[in-house]
Amino acid sequence: MTKFSRKSRVSELIKREIAKIFQSFVFNDFSTSVFYLTVTEVYISSDLKNATVFILPFFPVGNNLNNKEILDLIKVESSKIRKSLGSLNLRFTPKLNFKIDDLNEKTKKLDDLFKSPKVSQDLK
Repeated sequence: MTKFSRKSRVSELIKREIAKIFQSFVFNDFSTSVFYLTVTEVYISSDLKNATVFILPFFPVGNNLNNKEILDLIKVESSKIRKSLGSLNLRFTPKLNFKIDDLNEKTKKLDDLFKSPKVSQDLK
């Protein structure tokens, strides 16, 4: 039996392809600043028909958008992104669901918690 399942191989393939698409894509909402997106992870359903894409926005200059506004801008372009995945020659092109990856924020909160005096005294 192979070490990696089809599900994980397809998820990695989709992650790489969406990352390539985002390299050439510059999102701008004419009223806000330009931002770029990084694909951190892709989870795909067992039937390979739905994929959740976790993204991390990068703002070269000041952040003018909240997470909902970013997701709304991506939603407008999601059909183009899905059509671009057609070149992968999969039996089904999965429906894409984008989410903001908030792992960095959660990690920072945990670090701050462990550094607080009340918690650090309990760890000794």
